[in-house]
Amino acid sequence: METPAVIYYLIATILVLTAAAANAQAPAFGVLFVVNSTGDDGDAAPGNGVCETATGNRICTLRAAIEEVVARNNGGDGININSSAVYLDGALPDITTSVSISGPGATKVIVEGPVIQFRGRVFNVTTSGTVSISGITIAYAFTPKGQNGRCYSKRQCRYGQRNKLHSFE
Repeated sequence: METPAVIYYLIATILVLTAAAANAQAPAFGVLFVVNSTGDDGDAAPGNGVCETATGNRICTLRAAIEEVVARNNGGDGININSSAVYLDGALPDITTSVSISGPGATKVIVEGPVIQFRGRVFNVTTSGTVSISGITIAYAFTPKGQNGRCYSKRQCRYGQRNKLHSFE
């Protein structure tokens, strides 16, 4: 019994489409980096899509998460702070790409620097994109001449009650 030419054509089409699908790259979606440490160490390999302060240790700090987001520069990543506090040794890296940073609530997580040693902004937003920060409290951030130490943006930093930072616009 002979196989009709249509069957051969369908099989060839399926093989070509399967090979094309196997070679196609998946679209670049954002990654949600989860901060699980109160520390301030940097990322072991910024841009690799894994937030860790040392390869394989699964410890993600706010600094390491921001370094990952900035290095990836895709505008689709997010940061979730799943720690009760973040203690900074110095200013965080500039935020140069769109990102959403969230915590469980302003009364549940605090981001702070050492009161005496820390002299700088916590968040410095330099992107023209959207940066959203919510659900955290920022404490002990100072700059000279009474400037705002919690955040700086060429646009606007908005605050809720009692200096709890809610969002950038």
